[in-house]
Amino acid sequence: PEAMKRLILVAPAGIEMREARFDRFVRTMPGLGDWLVRVAGPVLARQWGRSDGDGRRGYWPSVLADWRGILADRQEAEHRKIARDGVPVLAVWGAEDAVVPISALGTFTQWNRGAFQEMVAGAGHALTVTHPAQVAAAMREMLRDG
Repeated sequence: PEAMKRLILVAPAGIEMREARFDRFVRTMPGLGDWLVRVAGPVLARQWGRSDGDGRRGYWPSVLADWRGILADRQEAEHRKIARDGVPVLAVWGAEDAVVPISALGTFTQWNRGAFQEMVAGAGHALTVTHPAQVAAAMREMLRDG
């Protein structure tokens, strides 16, 4: 915190996470989970009507690393320290986020009552891709005030 002037979090991880059975299985089964996410991840994404990550090398291993790391690791102590140190924080939430539920906003507010919160209506977890203008507007406001 002492090295930061301000912090902007988009779809903040480490608070609450929604997890499907497949996600939980591959997260908790090293080796087998790694193989399954590489093979089944793109197939499932297409079945769910999503094309993100289909052609990008490293996409699914990075998703799995998130599931095993920052998304699953509760960051309460870190967020409370940032609040105590007085670092201005902006949290930008997707109202329809299927990974970090909007209910996490309430938990995050308990950890950092001074944080600014921005909710983007109709946005999911990939809000920087689907709603870049709204995310950029929230960020500009935070950066302008700093």
